[in-house]
Amino acid sequence: MSNFRALLQSFLSRRIPPREAIRGLAEFATADFESNPAYVRYRETCPDQIELTPAAVRDALEAYLAKEMTDRELRDWALFVTLTSAFTTPDPPAHDEDWFDPMWDTVHDLACPEVHGAITPASVRGQLEALSRYNHGAV
Repeated sequence: MSNFRALLQSFLSRRIPPREAIRGLAEFATADFESNPAYVRYRETCPDQIELTPAAVRDALEAYLAKEMTDRELRDWALFVTLTSAFTTPDPPAHDEDWFDPMWDTVHDLACPEVHGAITPASVRGQLEALSRYNHGAV
């Protein structure tokens, strides 16, 4: 397993906090999550990708509601997912090629609370409701 893949998996499983994952990017890219616009610039192409599933997004949202993550950490989590270009989704069901759009909308909304609204318990519960379509599926 590559170091980059290990970083992504540790981040996605929340074994390391978003700030640590952002620092870990320094081995592979120049990144600034606080600039406007925030950016990640790889020294070479993105070294690896892993799957992002609705379950992982739900886990981050639920961690916030359980006070295991702050609003800032949830924002950084979503920003990391958005900016690294390292996350893909499984193939969508044949009947709905836009199946993962609500999941990506949730991630993008959380990554930019300045535009989409503050991250609050109420807004996160709303995001979880938007992900309810996935509750009965395999992902």
